[in-house]
Amino acid sequence: MKTITIIAVLMISLLSTAQFGISLQKKEQFLISTHVDVGASIGENGMNQVLEFEYTGAFGYVKGGFEYFLGTPVTDYYEWHGAFGFNIVSGYNELFRFYSGIRLGRIYRPDYGEAAFYGFELGGTIKLNNNLRLGLRVTSDKRTDQDLLNDPIFWRNSGFVSMTWTVKNLR
Repeated sequence: MKTITIIAVLMISLLSTAQFGISLQKKEQFLISTHVDVGASIGENGMNQVLEFEYTGAFGYVKGGFEYFLGTPVTDYYEWHGAFGFNIVSGYNELFRFYSGIRLGRIYRPDYGEAAFYGFELGGTIKLNNNLRLGLRVTSDKRTDQDLLNDPIFWRNSGFVSMTWTVKNLR
């Protein structure tokens, strides 16, 4: 919860200080991004990484991806997910991008099975150049895979550092 609060405050600060206000994104793009959950990776002595493919347009975004977390104490963690939601931009030449949406997916744990999850995401990026963005993202997911491990089902909050590449500008 602390991570979500910090990132939300940073995003609100960026929005309030942006020079050119808030607007809908004018460009349609295909993006590839990678995210690392630094806190979980350090805390679990493993590597929690995400790879996503995304379409963004004027009113929102749609994406699909794969997350893997190798080296967790019980068993490795693999996840296929999709997300959709709204995005806005701010600043000269869409310098800042902010997005918020809903996540759905399946979790696979070797030797234990599969389970569904659903949740939310919130993130923001800053353009480093025309093809590269650096960002922060938080997710909150209701993970039913804990039932496979005979643990209570809970909401898992995660914070990610992300790098996003523009594959193609459509307009």
